[in-house]
Amino acid sequence: MRSHGSVQTNLGLIYSHSCYNIGMYNWSVDENYLKKFPKKYRLWRLEQMLSYGLDGEKIKRRELLTHWEYLKKRLDPQRRRFLEFLLWNKLS
Repeated sequence: MRSHGSVQTNLGLIYSHSCYNIGMYNWSVDENYLKKFPKKYRLWRLEQMLSYGLDGEKIKRRELLTHWEYLKKRLDPQRRRFLEFLLWNKLS
């Protein structure tokens, strides 16, 4: 079951197994520089986690929902549909 506080348990387990790029790291971004801009860094980090795997971390459901309008435009269409299904139980 899902917890209202974070995307975890079954959702995290299912999602982590669905990532085909687990272990992929972005080596072309200077994370230390990007961390000087907390909002941009967090959006970049969320996008990286959703696109390339959670690497054992959890994403808070509320944070994902807060930034969904930005993130959904930047995700692979199939990944976006999968996340929409997990978050809202809807197929688009």
